[in-house]
Amino acid sequence: MFEAAFADVTPGADEIGPDIDAQGGYTVAHSVLNRKSILVLAACAAACGSGGASAPSAATSPQLVTVAELTVGTIPTGNGPYINGTFAPAAYGQSITPTQTVSGPRFRWLDDKGNGVAVAGTMAILTRVYGGLPADIPSAPGFVATSSTIDGGTDFVFDESVVLTQGVKYWFLESTPAQPTVWVDGQLHGIDAYPGGEWYSAGTAGPYIHIISAFSAADLVDANFRVSGHPR
Repeated sequence: MFEAAFADVTPGADEIGPDIDAQGGYTVAHSVLNRKSILVLAACAAACGSGGASAPSAATSPQLVTVAELTVGTIPTGNGPYINGTFAPAAYGQSITPTQTVSGPRFRWLDDKGNGVAVAGTMAILTRVYGGLPADIPSAPGFVATSSTIDGGTDFVFDESVVLTQGVKYWFLESTPAQPTVWVDGQLHGIDAYPGGEWYSAGTAGPYIHIISAFSAADLVDANFRVSGHPR
């Protein structure tokens, strides 16, 4: 770098340049940096520093925060409703109320150990209860958005432009019956493990319904889940 800077400098009439010996090399005794070379060297030292140029730091994504979660469920649902001796494809949903305003929300079903459950298809967000078919969600009143991708095989991810507002109730409903297994808290008789939230299920040809415990209509069932996003 320094050699390239010196090579472009030609001594002027009032400057002392290096002598060239018979073999074409610079003689040390009379080689003196001219004023232009000194300016180039000083500029490089200021820009590079004594330790050399440092690489620019990589931009970091905003940290995800959890705004709704339930982890106490221990009962697996299987792979959809058991109809006529076989498991039918199912879509599941959960209503939530975020504790903080976030953008770019993510929804993840959790098993009984807190691990993410594999998912497929898409999920939608609505601002009101829905009792229609999964395929008709985008045209439903209160529709907000459909997930744009699945991250890590477990997270339905929505665009950053999608915002969940603190204290507002939302319904996260799968748009595609994709046979997920989710873990629910139906064994907690008489206890609402996630107050204000409900678990929903829909079949291929059936509408979304609010699931209650088979033991008692008083048992409010929720599924294990986590909703996160970027703070705003």
